[in-house]
Amino acid sequence: MTLIGVPLLAIGTVGTLSFILFGAAVVGQWVMTVAVLFVMVEVAGALLIKPQR
Repeated sequence: MTLIGVPLLAIGTVGTLSFILFGAAVVGQWVMTVAVLFVMVEVAGALLIKPQR
């Protein structure tokens, strides 16, 4: 599951930062809603990463 979690974590992080910084020009008032969706993807990716023993 780590192979799925790491890309989701990366996509969520980049998407959140880019929408907060540059998304207002594209989606206007919906920028925080879209950023929250990316945070949800980021959290799902973080939950899929299993610690090594």
